[in-house]
Amino acid sequence: MSSDTKTIRSRVLDLARKDERKGNWKGALRRYRRLTGLEPSEPSLHIKLGDVCKRLGQEKEAADAFFRAGLLFTKASFDEKAAALCKRALEIEPGRADFRDALIEAYRRLDRVPEAILTLEQASELADEQGDVQEALNLRRRIAELDPLAVDTRLRLAHDLERIENPGEALHEYAASMLELLRQRDFERALGVFTAINALRPEPVPEPEESEPAADSVDRLVAHAEQSQAHSDELRNLYQRVALLYHRERGLP
Repeated sequence: MSSDTKTIRSRVLDLARKDERKGNWKGALRRYRRLTGLEPSEPSLHIKLGDVCKRLGQEKEAADAFFRAGLLFTKASFDEKAAALCKRALEIEPGRADFRDALIEAYRRLDRVPEAILTLEQASELADEQGDVQEALNLRRRIAELDPLAVDTRLRLAHDLERIENPGEALHEYAASMLELLRQRDFERALGVFTAINALRPEPVPEPEESEPAADSVDRLVAHAEQSQAHSDELRNLYQRVALLYHRERGLP
């Protein structure tokens, strides 16, 4: 920055601060806009611009200003500050995918996976409300990638995939959910997922009697899996994985 530019910056910044003290927010807005043009790589100026815009009800410009500051902090590897500013921007405009993705990436770098998942869940709910089925599916896939143990999310994703007639991907998500439920020894829900898998087969396997204890029912499920003449290699591999895992968990030969 040249000495002339520094002098102008200092003078305009002093005037902007005086405007703020006097409550002349429109004047301050003009000056902070000029300052961000003079020194676009200074995040503090974008934050001040965002604060003034927010005060004046200019939400979109405020969100953009906070986001630009967040990107500058990201570039400088200040991920905590980047996350805080991207979150502020997203709170103003919840539908902005660029804000959301930058926030999730900051959370990922900070190893704050639960907050990244919460952000994705909120975005998927918004997509549902807007009727954007494909976007909701994509967001739930990202949750499953971040947290493979998120059974409820995977089951919801499987239901949605089945609803839009994508049985191959639905089967994959049901399989992942069922395996995790067996790892957790949640036999009741595992059996329910098995029923959903059966519904995707051309010739459903008979379900166990309702009167049978849950663990015995899953034993029968595994026994059938070992003998199954599945209709596809993918389904056969699923049954084999379930059988091997379940036997190992229960110490069976």
